Amino acid sequence: MSGEIAAVALLSLVLFTAMRRPHGLPEAVAALPAAAILVGVGAVSVRDVGDELDRLLPVLLFLAGVLVLAHASASEGLFDAAGQWLSRTSDGGAARLLLNVFVLSAVVTSVLSLDATVVLLTPVVLTTVKRMGVSPRPHVYAAGHLANSASLLLPMGNLTNLLAIAASGLTLVGFARLMALPFVAVLVTEYVVFRVVFHRELDEQVTREKCESIHVPKAALAVLAATLAGFVATSFTQLEPYWLAIGGAVVLGAHALGRGYTRPVAVAKAVDLPFLLFVCCLAVVVRGVVDNGLGRWDRRARANVARARGLADVRADRRPARQSREQLARPVDPAGSGVRRRAACCSGGPDRSERRTEPHLHRFSRDAALAARPRRRRPVAVTGQVHLARHSHGARCCGSRDRWSVGEREGAVLPLSPPRMSRQVSSNDRLR
Repeated sequence: MSGEIAAVALLSLVLFTAMRRPHGLPEAVAALPAAAILVGVGAVSVRDVGDELDRLLPVLLFLAGVLVLAHASASEGLFDAAGQWLSRTSDGGAARLLLNVFVLSAVVTSVLSLDATVVLLTPVVLTTVKRMGVSPRPHVYAAGHLANSASLLLPMGNLTNLLAIAASGLTLVGFARLMALPFVAVLVTEYVVFRVVFHRELDEQVTREKCESIHVPKAALAVLAATLAGFVATSFTQLEPYWLAIGGAVVLGAHALGRGYTRPVAVAKAVDLPFLLFVCCLAVVVRGVVDNGLGRWDRRARANVARARGLADVRADRRPARQSREQLARPVDPAGSGVRRRAACCSGGPDRSERRTEPHLHRFSRDAALAARPRRRRPVAVTGQVHLARHSHGARCCGSRDRWSVGEREGAVLPLSPPRMSRQVSSNDRLR
C-alpha cells in the first residue's frame, strides 16, 4: 500500500511540475528524480526500465526527426512565406483571413506537429495580422487552438498519437482513416464557434499588403513532401517511419547548415533533449503506478468488461434458440412424419424424444401446439355420406369413436352405411 501511495504521489508531482515549470525549469527536473526513487526502492525493476525504453525508442526517434524538420523549415523561410500567403489571400476581410489561418494551422500541425504550430507559426500569424491592421485575437487564438485540435489526423501531430499508434499497431494510413471524421468535425465546430464569438472583430477590413511575389523555399517544400510520401509508403512496407523522419531531418538540416540559415547549436537545441528525457522518465513513473496498484484496478475493470461481454454473447447465442423453439412449436408440415403428426395432435406437444433432448422447451412447445390445435367437429350426415372438415395441419386423429380420420383435401367425403350412422368407420373406408 505504501508503494502505491508513493508512486501516485510522485506521478502527481511530476505532472504538476511539467504544467507549472517553476522558474522556467525543464520538465525533466522532477521526472528524473521521481523515476530514480521508484527504481531505488524496488517499485520498478531495472528490467522494466529497459522494456519501457525499448518500447519508446522508435517514438522518440520519430519525434526528434520531426522537431529538426520543423526547425530547418523555419530556417529556410517556410513560415515567412506562409505569412505572406496569409496577407495576399485575405481579400480585404478579416473573416477570410481567419479561414486561411485555420487551413494553414491544420496543415502545419498535421505534418510538423503541434510544437511547430505553437513555436513557429503562431508568431508569424501574430506579426502578419498586426501588420495588416486587424485585431489579432481571433487569429492568434485560432492558431493556438488548432495546435491541439488539428493534431488528430496524423500520428506526427502529437506525441500522444505516436504513443497510441505504437501501442495499437496501426499504420499511418489506418490511423488517418480512423481519425478523419473526428478531425473534420472538430475543425468545423471550432470555426463556427470562432465566427460567432469574434463576429465583431471579423467584420473589420484588412489592409492588403502589396508584394510582387512570395519567396517559396522550394528545397524545404520538396523535402517535406518527400518525407510525407515516405510516411504513407511505410504503411504498406515493413520499414519503420522514424527512418523517414531522420532522413528528412538530415537532408534538410544539412541544406540549411550549408546555406548558413542555421547553426549546429540551434539544430541540437531543436532536438529538445530535456523533453525527450522527460518522456522516458514519465514512462518509468507511470509503470511504477501501474505495477503498484493501478494494474489491479485495470485488471478488475477488464474482468468486469469481459464478464459483461460474456453475458451479452450468451444472450446473443440464445436468440437462435428462441427461434428454434418457435419452429418446434409450429404445426407440423402435412408432408412430414406421421408419427410426429399423431403425437402432436393427440398429446398436444412434440414427441417424447424431442422433450428428452430439450426438456426446457416442453412448456413452450405444448402451449403453442394447444393454441394451434383446431376444434374437432362431429361429422355431418348427408344422404348416407359424411363431409369432413379440413384439419389445419392434416393430422390423423385416433382414439374414441367420435374422432374421425381426416384427409388433406378440403371437402373430403366418406361413405357411411344407412342403418347405423354413428358406427365407427372401418379402416378400409378411411382416407389415407
